[in-house]
Formats: sequence, structure tokens, C-alpha cells
Amino acid sequence: MAQAKGAKARIVADWEESYGVSPAVAGGTVIKFNAESLSATQSQDTPKTITGSRNPVEPILGNIDVAGSLTLPAELYSIGVIFKALLGQPTTTESGSFFSHVFKVADTVPSMVIEKGFTDIGKYFLYHGCKVSKFEIEVGGEKELTYEAAIMGAKRDINAAPYVNDPAVMPFVRLQNFRAEIWEGGSKLANISGMKLSLDAGLDGDSFAIGGGGYRGELSEGIINISGSLTAFFTDTTLHEKAISSAKSSIKLRLGTPDPAMYVEILLPEIKFAQKDPEVSGPKGILAELEFGGFYDSAPENSSVVVTIVNERQSY
Repeated sequence: MAQAKGAKARIVADWEESYGVSPAVAGGTVIKFNAESLSATQSQDTPKTITGSRNPVEPILGNIDVAGSLTLPAELYSIGVIFKALLGQPTTTESGSFFSHVFKVADTVPSMVIEKGFTDIGKYFLYHGCKVSKFEIEVGGEKELTYEAAIMGAKRDINAAPYVNDPAVMPFVRLQNFRAEIWEGGSKLANISGMKLSLDAGLDGDSFAIGGGGYRGELSEGIINISGSLTAFFTDTTLHEKAISSAKSSIKLRLGTPDPAMYVEILLPEIKFAQKDPEVSGPKGILAELEFGGFYDSAPENSSVVVTIVNERQSY
């Protein structure tokens, strides 16, 4: 029997109508990816039962944890699926041939079925009740711009047939580091060499109910945690002074495309920097890294995170 090849693997995602329940009519969209670690795992514990022999007894099985991550290319269309699963349903408006999708922190988010298909050997791992637990991206440098979407889910089935025979395939428009732009406090920065951003949904993964077969019975949303850092060429102490005074600021990251009308923009309307002095690690130019945390207090956007995606897709 031939070995399955990663090049032939396929990820398909579809929205559930209720948590852990596949939709009545299967649809789904192909999500192009670089790597993945989504898995159903079950722990084993060795009992301390004494039987009069030095031989171990049968292990005790724990709960079944559906979790892992997707390493995805930063891309104009499919990234909207991830933000919908992290933040909630967007508000979409039309302008000519373009659609603006604005995501803000919602009280609830939809769950998904995610299928990991090994198409060359006809085996399909279908994960139910999946939500995005964390979004992480690191911008800067010359390498391929990717991001991590951590996943939590309810249960997994292994099938010999695909979830859907002909899933939809979205256009693919890559987002690249050299088109990234960053604003701080409303001003565009020209001295930033790198930015890290983490959005943690605060999902309650400890929701295994008695009688539920060891699977998660719920996956409730919690308070989002927003953290990140800016790495800047050290030319002045402007950002350090804001950290020292605990001044409120904002950060906006825009990832552009060859068409300036289409882009992905992540706005943190309210952030504060943490104090950290620049370090001298050698004779070359000095870099200063300042961490920040995002929150919501009085921003007119009424959200601690606002993601805007402008593309030619009508809805998510």
C-alpha cells in the first residue's frame, strides 16, 4: 500500500449550525496551508492497583482532546474564515466591485467542521466543534509571511469518503512582508523591523462532561487576550517615554496587495507599552523591542480588535 504524501493532503472547513453538529447540507471551502498538527489525542495513566504480580495492569484512558494548529500562508481571502472563527460574524458592506468585511469581538463565535483529507490513500479525518483558540503572526523580514491558527474541537471521525466531493476553492492572493505598513498612535512608522501579534480567544477547553464519551461537550468563549511587540531601529526614546508614562496608544497593521484597494488591516484601538530598555548586543545598529498589551476602555470602535478585510468576496 502506498504511503500518504503531505503534498496530496487537503484541509476543508465548513460552518456548523450548532456546536459539534455537522450541517444538514455539507458545503465547505478548501483552506490552503503549509503545515498542520490537528489531532485527537487520548492520554493513558497507569493504575496503582496491586494484583500480587510485578506486571502492570491495563492503563486507564483519559479524555479525548481535539486540538492542534494550522500554519497558513497570509492570504487575502481565506484569512477571513479564521477571523470569523476567532472574533465572530463580520459586518459586510459593498463598494463597487469590492466588499469590506469588518470583524469585531463578538459575544459568541461559530464552530466549524474541519476535514484533514489524505486524498491519495482515501482517508479523511473529520473534526467536529472546532473553534480558533489563538491567532499569531510575526511580520518582518524576507521569508514567506505565514500565521498560526490554534484550534480546539469536540470530536473526530475517520471516514473512507470525503466530507464533500467538490468543496469550494477561494481565490488566492498572497500577503507579503514587503507590503506591510504599521501605524502607532495614528502615525505611520518607518523604523520598524518586526512586529509580533497574538490574539488569544480564551476558550474554555476544560469542558468534558460525564457521559459525554470523553469528548468536549462545550467550548465557550472567554475574554480575549491581546499581546505583541514592536522591534524598532533605536533612533529616539519616543516609544519608551510612552511606556514610562503608561500612555495609551494604538497600533494598526496593514497587509497590502498589488491592488491598493484590497488589503487586510488589524487595528488595536487601545494599547499600552511595557517598559524595556534597549540592549547593546554588539557593534551593529541597536534595535529596541517593546512589548504591548491591548484592551478596551473607551475606543469609539467599541472593540479591542478591529479587523478589516477588503476583497471581492461577497460574504463569510
